Amino acid sequence: MVVRLDSVFAHSDGLQCRSHWDDEDHRGDSTKGGRRGSERYRLVSTVDDVTLSAEVSATNPHEENAAQSILARDARSYIGARGRGDESEEHELRSACSGLARFLGQLLAGHEKWSRYYWVDSVLPSLAAVVSDEELSVLGSMIWGENGRTQQWVEPFFASLRVSQRGDELLGYHIMCGDAAKGLAQSTYATKAEPAERSNPEGWIFVFSGGRI
Repeated sequence: MVVRLDSVFAHSDGLQCRSHWDDEDHRGDSTKGGRRGSERYRLVSTVDDVTLSAEVSATNPHEENAAQSILARDARSYIGARGRGDESEEHELRSACSGLARFLGQLLAGHEKWSRYYWVDSVLPSLAAVVSDEELSVLGSMIWGENGRTQQWVEPFFASLRVSQRGDELLGYHIMCGDAAKGLAQSTYATKAEPAERSNPEGWIFVFSGGRI
Protein backbone atom coordinates (compact mmCIF):
# COMPACT_ATOMS: atom_id res chain seq x y z
CA MET A 1 0.00 0.00 0.00
CA VAL A 2 1.20 3.49 -0.81
CA VAL A 3 0.14 6.57 1.10
CA ARG A 4 0.48 9.89 -0.72
CA LEU A 5 0.14 13.08 1.28
CA ASP A 6 -0.73 16.30 -0.53
CA SER A 7 -0.17 18.64 2.37
CA VAL A 8 1.93 19.32 5.39
CA PHE A 9 2.32 17.41 8.57
CA ALA A 10 2.86 20.27 10.97
CA HIS A 11 5.73 20.16 13.42
CA SER A 12 5.87 17.19 15.75
CA ASP A 13 4.02 19.09 18.44
CA GLY A 14 1.39 20.52 16.12
CA LEU A 15 0.03 17.93 13.76
CA GLN A 16 -2.56 19.37 11.54
CA CYS A 17 -2.72 16.99 8.65
CA ARG A 18 -4.84 17.26 5.55
CA SER A 19 -4.11 14.23 3.47
CA HIS A 20 -5.19 12.29 0.43
CA TRP A 21 -4.95 8.54 0.81
CA ASP A 22 -4.20 6.53 -2.32
CA ASP A 23 -5.18 3.06 -1.22
CA GLU A 24 -6.39 0.95 -4.09
CA ASP A 25 -5.50 -2.35 -2.46
CA HIS A 26 -5.83 -2.49 1.30
CA ARG A 27 -4.91 -6.11 1.43
CA GLY A 28 -1.49 -6.13 -0.21
CA ASP A 29 1.87 -4.48 0.29
CA SER A 30 3.08 -1.35 -1.43
CA THR A 31 1.98 -0.87 -5.00
CA LYS A 32 5.50 0.41 -5.49
CA GLY A 33 6.91 -2.98 -4.64
CA GLY A 34 6.96 -5.93 -2.32
CA ARG A 35 8.88 -9.06 -1.57
CA ARG A 36 6.47 -11.30 -3.46
CA GLY A 37 6.21 -11.07 -7.23
CA SER A 38 6.82 -7.36 -7.70
CA GLU A 39 9.61 -4.85 -7.89
CA ARG A 40 10.84 -3.39 -4.62
CA TYR A 41 10.63 0.37 -4.17
CA ARG A 42 14.10 1.92 -4.28
CA LEU A 43 15.72 5.24 -5.16
CA VAL A 44 18.74 5.08 -7.44
CA SER A 45 21.09 8.01 -7.03
CA THR A 46 24.70 8.99 -6.81
CA VAL A 47 26.00 9.54 -3.30
CA ASP A 48 27.96 12.61 -2.30
CA ASP A 49 28.94 11.40 1.14
CA VAL A 50 28.40 7.87 2.44
CA THR A 51 29.13 7.49 6.13
CA LEU A 52 27.99 4.81 8.54
CA SER A 53 26.12 6.19 11.50
CA ALA A 54 28.54 4.62 13.96
CA GLU A 55 31.32 6.80 12.54
CA VAL A 56 29.52 10.13 12.66
CA SER A 57 27.14 10.07 15.57
CA ALA A 58 28.25 12.00 18.62
CA THR A 59 25.20 10.89 20.56
CA ASN A 60 25.36 8.82 23.70
CA PRO A 61 24.91 5.16 22.61
CA HIS A 62 22.15 4.64 25.18
CA GLU A 63 20.20 7.61 23.78
CA GLU A 64 20.67 6.40 20.21
CA ASN A 65 19.48 2.91 21.13
CA ALA A 66 16.44 4.41 22.82
CA ALA A 67 15.66 6.46 19.71
CA GLN A 68 15.97 3.35 17.53
CA SER A 69 13.61 1.42 19.79
CA ILE A 70 11.00 4.18 19.69
CA LEU A 71 11.33 4.46 15.90
CA ALA A 72 10.97 0.69 15.51
CA ARG A 73 7.83 0.69 17.66
CA ASP A 74 6.24 3.56 15.73
CA ALA A 75 7.16 2.13 12.33
CA ARG A 76 5.69 -1.24 13.34
CA SER A 77 2.51 0.48 14.53
CA TYR A 78 2.13 2.25 11.18
CA ILE A 79 2.76 -0.95 9.20
CA GLY A 80 0.03 -2.60 11.26
CA ALA A 81 -2.35 0.32 10.65
CA ARG A 82 -1.93 0.42 6.87
CA GLY A 83 -5.12 0.21 4.87
CA ARG A 84 -7.42 1.70 7.47
CA GLY A 85 -7.67 5.03 5.70
CA ASP A 86 -8.71 6.80 8.89
CA GLU A 87 -7.29 9.18 11.48
CA SER A 88 -5.53 6.39 13.35
CA GLU A 89 -3.49 5.59 10.25
CA GLU A 90 -2.52 9.25 9.89
CA HIS A 91 -1.60 9.37 13.56
CA GLU A 92 0.68 6.33 13.29
CA LEU A 93 2.47 7.83 10.26
CA ARG A 94 2.96 11.13 12.10
CA SER A 95 4.46 9.22 15.02
CA ALA A 96 6.82 7.30 12.73
CA CYS A 97 7.96 10.52 11.05
CA SER A 98 8.50 12.14 14.44
CA GLY A 99 10.69 9.20 15.39
CA LEU A 100 12.59 9.53 12.12
CA ALA A 101 13.26 13.21 12.81
CA ARG A 102 14.56 12.40 16.29
CA PHE A 103 16.78 9.61 15.05
CA LEU A 104 18.10 11.67 12.12
CA GLY A 105 19.05 14.45 14.52
CA GLN A 106 21.20 11.99 16.43
CA LEU A 107 22.81 10.63 13.27
CA LEU A 108 23.68 14.14 12.08
CA ALA A 109 25.29 15.15 15.39
CA GLY A 110 29.03 15.46 14.91
CA HIS A 111 28.95 15.24 11.11
CA GLU A 112 31.43 17.65 9.51
CA LYS A 113 28.73 19.15 7.31
CA TRP A 114 26.26 19.63 10.15
CA SER A 115 26.79 22.38 12.73
CA ARG A 116 26.19 21.76 16.42
CA TYR A 117 23.89 24.79 16.25
CA TYR A 118 21.57 23.07 13.77
CA TRP A 119 18.58 20.99 14.83
CA VAL A 120 16.08 18.77 13.06
CA ASP A 121 12.51 19.93 13.46
CA SER A 122 10.46 17.35 11.56
CA VAL A 123 10.11 14.94 8.66
CA LEU A 124 7.20 15.65 6.30
CA PRO A 125 6.23 12.66 4.14
CA SER A 126 5.02 13.04 0.57
CA LEU A 127 4.87 9.27 0.08
CA ALA A 128 4.94 6.35 2.52
CA ALA A 129 5.23 2.80 1.20
CA VAL A 130 4.78 -0.41 3.17
CA VAL A 131 7.22 -2.57 1.23
CA SER A 132 6.63 -5.72 3.28
CA ASP A 133 5.40 -6.79 6.69
CA GLU A 134 8.67 -5.56 8.18
CA GLU A 135 9.81 -2.73 5.91
CA LEU A 136 8.64 0.87 5.54
CA SER A 137 9.93 3.51 3.12
CA VAL A 138 9.28 7.25 3.47
CA LEU A 139 9.99 9.88 0.82
CA GLY A 140 9.54 13.55 1.61
CA SER A 141 11.25 16.51 3.24
CA MET A 142 13.31 17.20 6.35
CA ILE A 143 12.76 20.54 8.09
CA TRP A 144 15.59 21.98 10.15
CA GLY A 145 16.61 25.17 11.89
CA GLU A 146 19.51 26.96 13.52
CA ASN A 147 19.73 28.16 17.11
CA GLY A 148 18.96 31.87 17.41
CA ARG A 149 17.17 32.11 14.05
CA THR A 150 13.47 31.91 13.29
CA GLN A 151 13.96 30.92 9.64
CA GLN A 152 13.84 27.19 8.82
CA TRP A 153 14.97 25.26 5.75
CA VAL A 154 13.72 22.23 3.85
CA GLU A 155 15.83 19.39 2.42
CA PRO A 156 14.84 16.30 0.41
CA PHE A 157 14.61 13.15 2.50
CA PHE A 158 14.33 9.40 2.02
CA ALA A 159 14.34 6.56 4.57
CA SER A 160 13.96 2.81 4.37
CA LEU A 161 13.43 0.99 7.68
CA ARG A 162 13.25 -2.68 8.57
CA VAL A 163 11.80 -3.56 11.96
CA SER A 164 11.27 -6.75 13.93
CA GLN A 165 7.87 -8.44 13.94
CA ARG A 166 7.32 -7.41 17.55
CA GLY A 167 8.37 -3.84 16.84
CA ASP A 168 10.99 -3.84 19.59
CA GLU A 169 14.07 -3.62 17.37
CA LEU A 170 15.24 -1.61 14.38
CA LEU A 171 16.87 -4.30 12.24
CA GLY A 172 18.18 -1.99 9.56
CA TYR A 173 17.92 1.50 8.09
CA HIS A 174 19.06 3.53 5.11
CA ILE A 175 18.48 7.26 5.48
CA MET A 176 19.44 10.02 3.03
CA CYS A 177 18.84 13.77 3.10
CA GLY A 178 20.05 16.95 1.45
CA ASP A 179 20.57 17.70 -2.23
CA ALA A 180 24.32 17.45 -2.99
CA ALA A 181 24.01 19.62 -6.10
CA LYS A 182 22.30 22.47 -4.25
CA GLY A 183 23.88 22.25 -0.80
CA LEU A 184 22.30 22.96 2.56
CA ALA A 185 20.04 25.89 3.39
CA GLN A 186 19.14 26.73 -0.21
CA SER A 187 15.37 26.29 0.19
CA THR A 188 13.53 28.08 2.96
CA TYR A 189 10.59 26.32 4.53
CA ALA A 190 7.06 27.66 4.17
CA THR A 191 3.93 26.07 5.61
CA LYS A 192 2.74 24.65 2.32
CA ALA A 193 3.28 21.43 0.42
CA GLU A 194 6.72 21.14 -1.18
CA PRO A 195 7.03 20.07 -4.83
CA ALA A 196 7.53 16.30 -5.11
CA GLU A 197 10.63 16.64 -7.32
CA ARG A 198 12.57 18.08 -4.41
CA SER A 199 12.45 14.71 -2.72
CA ASN A 200 14.47 12.84 -5.33
CA PRO A 201 17.84 14.49 -6.06
CA GLU A 202 20.51 12.76 -8.11
CA GLY A 203 22.97 12.94 -5.20
CA TRP A 204 22.64 13.24 -1.43
CA ILE A 205 24.64 15.20 1.14
CA PHE A 206 24.06 12.84 4.06
CA VAL A 207 23.71 9.07 3.82
CA PHE A 208 23.43 6.81 6.88
CA SER A 209 23.13 3.02 6.93
CA GLY A 210 22.99 0.46 9.66
CA GLY A 211 21.96 -3.13 10.15
CA ARG A 212 20.48 -4.95 7.15
CA ILE A 213 17.90 -3.71 4.66
